[in-house]
Amino acid sequence: IHRKISPEQPPYKTLIPYHSFLEKDASPLNPGEIAEIKFGLHVTSVLLKKGHRLKIAIAGCDKDTFSRYPSEGRPKISIYHSKSHASYIDIPIIQKDNRGDN
Repeated sequence: IHRKISPEQPPYKTLIPYHSFLEKDASPLNPGEIAEIKFGLHVTSVLLKKGHRLKIAIAGCDKDTFSRYPSEGRPKISIYHSKSHASYIDIPIIQKDNRGDN
């Protein structure tokens, strides 16, 4: 429900879309509604060796931080990937260099 990107600047420096998570900014989706959702992931790093794979998991909430919405039933999350509803995940990759053991 907190999909609205805040026009205000957060009280800290960020490079990702800022969501206020305030009740007044909540914007629940209606069943069947198609919407563009933008969010950033905080910076992390990992060394992926040959043969390793990434798994992307999409959930309705961060269960350790937010209440479940809707509180009952099984939420349905659909990700569209058609010409009119394109989807993508942008994962920056830094190639291995010849310095050290990385």
